[in-house]
Amino acid sequence: MHKEFIASYTALRAEETITKKVRKRKPSNRIDAVLQTTHDVLLFVLRYLKNNPTQEAHAAAWGMYQGQAHPHLQFGLRVVRRTLMHSDMLPARNNIDLAERREVLSRDKRKKMRLDATERQIERPSNPQEQRQMYSGKKRHALKNLLVNDADNHVHFLRHTFPGSVHDKRCADTIDFLMPEETEVFQDTGFQGLTIANVSPHQPTKKPRVTELTSEQKQRNRAISRERMPIEHSIGGAKVFRIVKETLRLGSAWFRDILMEVCVGLAHFKNYRRRAPY
Repeated sequence: MHKEFIASYTALRAEETITKKVRKRKPSNRIDAVLQTTHDVLLFVLRYLKNNPTQEAHAAAWGMYQGQAHPHLQFGLRVVRRTLMHSDMLPARNNIDLAERREVLSRDKRKKMRLDATERQIERPSNPQEQRQMYSGKKRHALKNLLVNDADNHVHFLRHTFPGSVHDKRCADTIDFLMPEETEVFQDTGFQGLTIANVSPHQPTKKPRVTELTSEQKQRNRAISRERMPIEHSIGGAKVFRIVKETLRLGSAWFRDILMEVCVGLAHFKNYRRRAPY
């Protein structure tokens, strides 16, 4: 990954400064710069994603101030995102890109889709209106993302970040899925009532309050759970990075969205490197 990172770092550094200003002069390293090499920049970003420290602690570990660490993290995240994008490791963010990606899959993989939503806890906002908007109903304030993957644990689609109060089905209703005929979608009960053209949904049966589920219903629920397991593994693979697993302290909407996208892309890259070379 480092070779691709060097190319993206060089290209982005030639276009803009760390503070997102258009570069007018040839870039050069300061003699007293803390991050002297591309290895330092990559490690600086990956350690932050993996360990989720406060920016003050992360800056102190690298011998800088928090005000210096924040722009370096922003710039490093943009470089990592560009690197993953050029390596085709990032998920699609709109329905057209999703349809194009699914066209290159094998017929068996293209006919099956796994849909799920995941939450990321954030700090309780101080604004009362934002508190109501971000309250997920699970005694915490959170962000929500919608994901679509296949049996290889590869997330093909990541919807933009929603407030925690938005229901899973409402998140899915904002997407105009372009699916081939006879596509099967495996989803949980949070998507009850979701209708997608050319799609036959498979959803577990909820246990009634009074009666018990029949043995056939239980067997069907287990079969659906087995089919849905890959997307749970995909979410767990991205949440290896504690920045998207633990409470998020960043308030920037750009930061909140790109963190999930980059962590999903890094999980893809890790799975790709683990595969056999043939």
